Amino acid sequence: MNVWWKKHWPKLVLGLIFALTLGIRLYFSFTSQTFTYESYFTLRQVEVIRETGLPAFDDHFSYGGRFLPFPPFFYYLLAFFHLIMPLKLVGQLIPQILISLLGPVAYLIAKKVTNRPGVSLFTAFISGFVPAVFKETVNSLSPYTLIIPLVFFALYCLMRLENKRYIYYYIVSVIILSFTHPVSFLLILGLVFYLIITRIEEKKLDRQEGELIAFSFFFFLWAQIILYKKALLMGGINFIWGNVPSGIMSYYFSKITFIEALVAIGIIPFIAGIFIIYKYLFKQKNKEVYLSISFALGAIVLLWLGLMEPRVALMFLGVVFVLLFSEAGRLFWEYFLNTKFVPFRYLLLAVVLLLFIFNSIYPSIELMKEKEKPLPEETEAALWMKGNLPSGVTVLSTVEEGHLIAAVGEKRNFMDANFILIDNIDKRFQDLERIFKTSYEIEALDLLNNYGASYIFFSSQAQKQYDITKLNYLGSNCFSKVYTNEKVKIYKVLCGVERK
Repeated sequence: MNVWWKKHWPKLVLGLIFALTLGIRLYFSFTSQTFTYESYFTLRQVEVIRETGLPAFDDHFSYGGRFLPFPPFFYYLLAFFHLIMPLKLVGQLIPQILISLLGPVAYLIAKKVTNRPGVSLFTAFISGFVPAVFKETVNSLSPYTLIIPLVFFALYCLMRLENKRYIYYYIVSVIILSFTHPVSFLLILGLVFYLIITRIEEKKLDRQEGELIAFSFFFFLWAQIILYKKALLMGGINFIWGNVPSGIMSYYFSKITFIEALVAIGIIPFIAGIFIIYKYLFKQKNKEVYLSISFALGAIVLLWLGLMEPRVALMFLGVVFVLLFSEAGRLFWEYFLNTKFVPFRYLLLAVVLLLFIFNSIYPSIELMKEKEKPLPEETEAALWMKGNLPSGVTVLSTVEEGHLIAAVGEKRNFMDANFILIDNIDKRFQDLERIFKTSYEIEALDLLNNYGASYIFFSSQAQKQYDITKLNYLGSNCFSKVYTNEKVKIYKVLCGVERK
């Protein structure tokens, strides 16, 4: 029994960590009545794929009808599970299972770097509660729930090239990532920095590493050309920056303060990570540690170029610093075992665990609660539109609610958060704001008629966002309230404006 336990105890503990992480995530997922706003785009794509076999690249609901290119693998994956279970259950369950796999992946990487099962298990535990990751992925049908664990699994495969099967695992990972989300380019850029660092540090690069890195670059480039060729021809190179309206550019790419970054990453992993970066860039050499450092550099460069939102960069940086923490933990533990305080090692472990509960788990849950999602009354109103408004009508709402209008209400939206290839996006965004805030009926009617919008979805989200309590131009016979609940009112536009 002792021999069996010594051999298998890490796997058993890792299984418990995975179950705990998944259980906490599922608790918040199943107790919430709605998903995040962006999740409704995913739900609609999954439904369309199940019905037609193809994603809605020619989207009849978004912006009243448009072409929208995107990598479809994540939506096909969820659509596969939708064949055997209800769509809501797919959304609540599958993304949380996928992101919970980050724990076992973190364990494998930490075990390879440190060769310490205890430290590796602790790394697996804290990787499940990186505040930035927890906030963005709980109760969310986001491709990041697949991308994050798969990117780091690809890094692990590069550490295990002496075993031929990991070459195939790596190739499959790169293929999936290339057809899941453009942010997968972070893996490619991280590997470029890895090449640079190993050359500077005069570490020999294996031939297989060089070939796989070259394959990654050219395959990713080829996949993006296939996916975005039409977008490049229509919108030019600027589509890479997402065509985000200047009015909300500061929101999407808001500057992160040092304190916010510490909270999102975790204070202890951040300090430990900085120590390891300094130690291995200037004092010691370790190719496996260089992989994690290179990945962090790639995220920082993409953030600096405006190609990655700060919230996304913090997710990847948070995981990287947790992995770097494992090496710092190994060094600290080896030092501690040579001191006179060895009899107190279990007390030390308890203290460290408590520190991480307050440093990572508590902030993760608090940040998750701050993530905006529609109220049940909003989804109820959108569902009412599906059965009571004519097909083909355009409904005006806030940008965030646009996906809700299309997915639940099955009506054309005025605007949503997919800005790519939309002409005059700044003017449209400014006109949306004017419609909500103007006091002049003629101005509102003129703008609504110009965009063909015949209904207004006026919610508590709109009141909060535009700092208003009502639409000031209501009161005439040109607007009729057709629906109301505690949080949402829907108005029909009855009048037009003649243009000379």
